[in-house]
Amino acid sequence: MADSRARAPAPAPCPRCHSRDAEPVSFTWWGGFLGPRLFNQVRCRCGASFDGRTGRYNDYRIALWVVATMGLGVMIVLAMLGKL
Repeated sequence: MADSRARAPAPAPCPRCHSRDAEPVSFTWWGGFLGPRLFNQVRCRCGASFDGRTGRYNDYRIALWVVATMGLGVMIVLAMLGKL
């Protein structure tokens, strides 16, 4: 009996070791459960984490994500304190 579920395509080659043996990341310190899904974050067996679609590192996107979420958090706290 054939499996009717569609399989995910193989990720792009790892930028460090060029292997395609990478698995999706489900949780990170910088993005919780949502960030890795938004950026298609995968981790290779060599330890490198990268975008599974493009094969590029997500460092720039992660930095923007952290700054944006921290800024949003500060704005929420200031609004709650009545200072905004």
